[in-house]
Amino acid sequence: MKAISLFFISVIFLCGLNKTSISQKEFSYKSKKSEPRYLSKFKKVNYSFPEDLSASIEDIDTKAEEIITILNKTGNLAQQLDWFPKIEKENIYVSVTDLGNYRLSLIMEKGEYTIEKGFHGEIPSMVLKLTTQNIKNLHEILIDGKVTYEEKYRIYYMVAAPALRAIYYNGPNYRPGDKSAFKFDNFVQICIPPKEKVVLNGRPITIELTAVNVDGQWLVMRGLRGDPDIKLKLTLDDATELYRIGYYEVSKLKTPKDAKALSDEFLLLLNKTLEKTREDHQ
Repeated sequence: MKAISLFFISVIFLCGLNKTSISQKEFSYKSKKSEPRYLSKFKKVNYSFPEDLSASIEDIDTKAEEIITILNKTGNLAQQLDWFPKIEKENIYVSVTDLGNYRLSLIMEKGEYTIEKGFHGEIPSMVLKLTTQNIKNLHEILIDGKVTYEEKYRIYYMVAAPALRAIYYNGPNYRPGDKSAFKFDNFVQICIPPKEKVVLNGRPITIELTAVNVDGQWLVMRGLRGDPDIKLKLTLDDATELYRIGYYEVSKLKTPKDAKALSDEFLLLLNKTLEKTREDHQ
């Protein structure tokens, strides 16, 4: 059956590249010594998924089919938009939280899309927790064939954290070799302030994320926490471009030469969006 994944998935990539003039060392509060600032390797952490309790939901088959029908309609609308074929490949796991974490796989590749019941495929590109209302809202947004800035921002708000987590979990990041040349900081904040007031569920929202690396493991959280190594300030267009490069293009890397060329492209965008560097890294 056909359906739409959250095709506005073009949200955020963070590689950690920084201006070359910034300090390459930092003080470690663990060893109490000056140590290399940038990470050389990471530890792969598998996704964890909410337990599927959908069998306990009354009339779950009927309710699930209703959601799948809405997704089919949404997908038909999305196919008419010029950006949809630019989605190269996504295998997104969705847990519908108010249906007992009912599981769906949304699969897209170059203008084609399918929806399958359950989680399919060994590795998801992204993991989303959505409500039936989120899915209905997405359909309503596309009915008129136009997406306002507020609507786009609300969708980015929903997928920002899962998208950033997907970037850090991207397979090439875990290939053998020293990654310190790519300047991954272990404590980063990202902010995408809205250019106009955006309200979700009756309250103003701002996209704010914190990413930290603990014992080699990447953790992504909503909100701005602590005093990071760097803070990036992006527009939605910046975020879209960073996701394109950081997820799709990184996935295609085959040689060190490819990686170097791509890192130069990251550097231009990240230097453009660098808002703050902690004083001890200047």
